[in-house]
Amino acid sequence: RSESLIELYYVREALEGMACRLACERLKTQSVAEIEEILEKLVDYSRVHFASEQLLMHLDGYPEREHHGRDHETMLKDLEALRASWRTGEAGLPVERIDELADRLVRHIDPPDRLLGQHLMRQATGI
Repeated sequence: RSESLIELYYVREALEGMACRLACERLKTQSVAEIEEILEKLVDYSRVHFASEQLLMHLDGYPEREHHGRDHETMLKDLEALRASWRTGEAGLPVERIDELADRLVRHIDPPDRLLGQHLMRQATGI
């Protein structure tokens, strides 16, 4: 399980990086293709990361798994809605929505993901 925990952290770091990169690309008004690629990766990585966390929380009986899981569902729906509005050209990507999304990802990581990581580490090491 410690390997799963390490992988979870790598994916989390990638998610943070993609959210920041998305904000930077939007501000630089880069090509539509570059922004689309970042959005696709952000949604895909989030889906994988959240599913991995859900599985680990279930296997280890994490007490906050229902609340944490609802947070995952909400964020994934919001990410998918952002991607859908980008694809249809409804709203583009206003800086406020990107900033809000990046802020929510960071707030989800600390403290909720940090606490989950501590719990999983205790389970894996018995400490």
